[in-house]
Amino acid sequence: MATCLLLTFHPLQSNAAIIAKSSSAEISKTKESAEVNDLVQRVNEIKAMDFSNLNPSERTNIRKELIAISHRLQDRYYHHHGVYISLGGVLIVLLILILILH
Repeated sequence: MATCLLLTFHPLQSNAAIIAKSSSAEISKTKESAEVNDLVQRVNEIKAMDFSNLNPSERTNIRKELIAISHRLQDRYYHHHGVYISLGGVLIVLLILILILH
């Protein structure tokens, strides 16, 4: 019974699903890299600007834009999208499994 239960929670993936995931991942990586290139290009444009001719409100707007670009790039590279299960959730699942299998 335990083997049957383990096999139901461990499904096998077909090769078609793996190929479809990899091709969609390549497309999304291409879009992401194009967006990152655009953001980096904008940062380089801002670095090349002459700030002495700008009034303080324009400088503030550019500073806010740079901060927004920085946050977007940090979210892209440092924010891990995933499912997190708390310790309480794990304990509840274990208790349910013990009750079912016992």
